[in-house]
Amino acid sequence: MRVASLSMLALALGAPALAASPGQADICHWDADTASVITVSVRAVPAHVSNHGDSYAALYFFDADGDGYGDAAAETDRCPNEGFVANNTDCDDTDASVSPGATEVPYDGVDNDCADGTRDDDLDNDGFLLADDCDDTDASVNPGAEDVCDDGVDNNCDDTIDENCAGDCPCYTTADIDAAYAEYLDTRNHYADANWSNAQCYEYDYDYVSGPYSYSENSTHLYFDAFSGDISTNSYYYEAYERSWSRFYGVSFEQDWNGSQYARTYCNAYSNDYSYDGTTYTSNWQQNFLDVTEAEAEACEAVVIAWAADNSMTCASY
Repeated sequence: MRVASLSMLALALGAPALAASPGQADICHWDADTASVITVSVRAVPAHVSNHGDSYAALYFFDADGDGYGDAAAETDRCPNEGFVANNTDCDDTDASVSPGATEVPYDGVDNDCADGTRDDDLDNDGFLLADDCDDTDASVNPGAEDVCDDGVDNNCDDTIDENCAGDCPCYTTADIDAAYAEYLDTRNHYADANWSNAQCYEYDYDYVSGPYSYSENSTHLYFDAFSGDISTNSYYYEAYERSWSRFYGVSFEQDWNGSQYARTYCNAYSNDYSYDGTTYTSNWQQNFLDVTEAEAEACEAVVIAWAADNSMTCASY
């Protein structure tokens, strides 16, 4: 074999170890089934490879369990003798079923594949262990996720599916709005002299900045208001009074004043039907939810928007 072929051999055998002197190389020379390190002329390496199957000396690690992966802390050899391998990444060299080439077995309490990225009790790597994760095969499902409407999945592991759909607004339902609207129509139609009436829907989606103050809001409001009354000279006093007044909304807003930030999501359902035409006063229901999630506030908005559309009412945008 020509010396010119030595570079090709080096690529196949790996880089040579430091030689005793220039022009020499340490190689693993085989004698029967055992290899030992000898120093030869670089020019002699091709003949050793061809005649004996020798190779450059390197660093090999003992593989106690025979799985092809050695232990970095175990005994080493400069030749690939029996029981020694070039790899030193085994995390348990007493168990052949545990190595970087193994498949992780779920929930057996063992790091089968020697990889921190595939934890035994968090296979989807979403940061939640099996005890808390209701689906450890899907990283989008965990106690820290937002529930997705209409996907049929308990995304946030709270034992409730699709709770953020429009019908799950915590403040009111479509039936509540229907009842309030019926009261509104009854008041408006019963009194021919009703001097003010209103049924309107507003959608707010805007950002406002003035000097050190900024404000942004996303909300939808639905108003029903009708009343009849005789007003005396005191404009704040009604001698005879009948009114139906309702409001439904879901709000998400953030504000900042000189670096002091404040954010809130909430919803409201308020309905009254009362009279000062005697002593009767009736408060039907009032609900204020000031600590709902943003998804719940959006769900309330969706109820209002859907109700308005079903009743041919357009929500004006601002």
